[in-house]
Amino acid sequence: MSELEQQVDYCFAESGVHPMRLDELMDTNEKVQKLLNLELNYPEVNGFNKLRTLIAGLYGETDPDKVLVTVGASEANFVVSAVLAGSGDNIAVLVSGWN
Repeated sequence: MSELEQQVDYCFAESGVHPMRLDELMDTNEKVQKLLNLELNYPEVNGFNKLRTLIAGLYGETDPDKVLVTVGASEANFVVSAVLAGSGDNIAVLVSGWN
């Protein structure tokens, strides 16, 4: 897949969306300057408080500490599995098309 995935018209194993170019996102000098002034560091591991607060509000919840933001679906699935599965439990999983 690594050899051919960028050369096909349709990729049914794609797990994301078609990528955008930076110039599509940074269409004004103000946006470019904001990006250039952005500090690059690790964010809060459970998601930014502002984002967790907004998500909590969607569900009528007022406590953002009850919301966990993950980097992607794989991480979210792992967290859910780790919480729900107990010692000796069996878990069935599908193997992705890119493994």
